[in-house]
Amino acid sequence: MKHGIVIACMMGLVIAGGAYAADDSTNAPPVPHRPMRPMVDNLLGPRILDELALTSDQQTKYNALDANFKNDVAKWRANNSQSGSTNTNAAAGGNRQELRTLRRSYIEKLRTFLTADQNAKLTEAIQNGPGRGRRGGGPEGAGNPPPQPPPAGSPPPQPPPPANN
Repeated sequence: MKHGIVIACMMGLVIAGGAYAADDSTNAPPVPHRPMRPMVDNLLGPRILDELALTSDQQTKYNALDANFKNDVAKWRANNSQSGSTNTNAAAGGNRQELRTLRRSYIEKLRTFLTADQNAKLTEAIQNGPGRGRRGGGPEGAGNPPPQPPPAGSPPPQPPPPANN
């Protein structure tokens, strides 16, 4: 008897929860899947551009360079899509290398109007690459592992002194 009552209550909760979820008008549709490399056509991604903090003159030069890069990538794709069905894996790897070489040539053109500090930031961002940087959105040091516990038998750590404001 008790089991029947418990089961009936659980079913009532499940049904009520389902009805509430179906009636909730704040449910947004699921976010569509993004491709793995959404910025392939751009010379630099938005994260790197934000780090560089280009001046208005530099931004104008970058926009012109980026437009030329996009045109060259479009030409490269048009030339490589015609024979795309007959390419072997080795040939496709060679085609990707052509695109990398094209991107590197434009990066070198970009470096000509960047400051030394911006060039250093660009070099660091390129070395870290997409997906190779520090993970997590927390403050600096958030990606560090937690400190090791003290060995057994040692005195407990002392709390820091109170801050005088």
